[in-house]
Amino acid sequence: MQCIMPQTTKLLLSIAFVASSAFSPKLFAQDDVVPELKTCAGTLVLFPVKNIQGEYVGEGHAREYLPDAANPIKESRMVVMPPTGGENALDRAQANNFCEAGYLTHVLTEWPEIEYEYNDVRMHDATGFRIQDTFHSLISSDNRPVGILGTSLGGILSTSIIPLEPRVAAAVFVVTGVDLPYIISRSDQRYVKAQRKARMKEYKLKTTDEYEALMAQEIHHDPKDALAVAIDLPPSLHIIAMKDTTVPTVSQEALAELFPNPEIIRMKGGHVSTVILSTTSKNDEILDFVERQLH
Repeated sequence: MQCIMPQTTKLLLSIAFVASSAFSPKLFAQDDVVPELKTCAGTLVLFPVKNIQGEYVGEGHAREYLPDAANPIKESRMVVMPPTGGENALDRAQANNFCEAGYLTHVLTEWPEIEYEYNDVRMHDATGFRIQDTFHSLISSDNRPVGILGTSLGGILSTSIIPLEPRVAAAVFVVTGVDLPYIISRSDQRYVKAQRKARMKEYKLKTTDEYEALMAQEIHHDPKDALAVAIDLPPSLHIIAMKDTTVPTVSQEALAELFPNPEIIRMKGGHVSTVILSTTSKNDEILDFVERQLH
């Protein structure tokens, strides 16, 4: 089977945000939108990833932001999950924001590679399991409560973590939806569309509804199902784009409905503008939410 490297795996394996192994586009945020802050310099750290059986499956990468003497470290920590294309200036700005407030913060950048062919529908479940293993391994060094901020694809990946990780005490979702078959079938994101077209040709499907039915049949571990039956979900903040066709707005609203008493910020724009504005104009509200939940 074709070997897909970790950076590309981010594009392929949860919601079919697909690219070649040599291409890592910054689709939702350019590095020149928000300058990287230097108060808490991020340092690349490597850590072993083990599966639920305790077996080593590879190496994870994260950028660590450690508060200094001027920002005493708190009893909780934060993890930032980037969107398609991987870590960018917006993620680093968010991480600095949390670090300056005293939270040890990691931006998850890579996880152990998974091998699947381009059109293999099993990739979605496999990625969910690998993300769960990587996140748990990242935070296993201590027992502190954890907050998680996920943007777009990073938020979708986060939905597979939260029902199974009791230490997550606060969740911030930026343009994040639920119901993978629906999102994969309806998104206008160009790599999703390209893979949808290729799969529909391979499986001889004629309509989007047929494709959605195939995805519903083949995705056995949709986070929506786990979230729907979870007993104790954490407090959540949802930043929803009201004109989103990349992660359809209806799927973002559906995610919020699965959480008890969700806090919601609705923004009038589409996917890209909301991602950018969530960092440039909503930092204070995000940090206020996190500090109320993590104390």
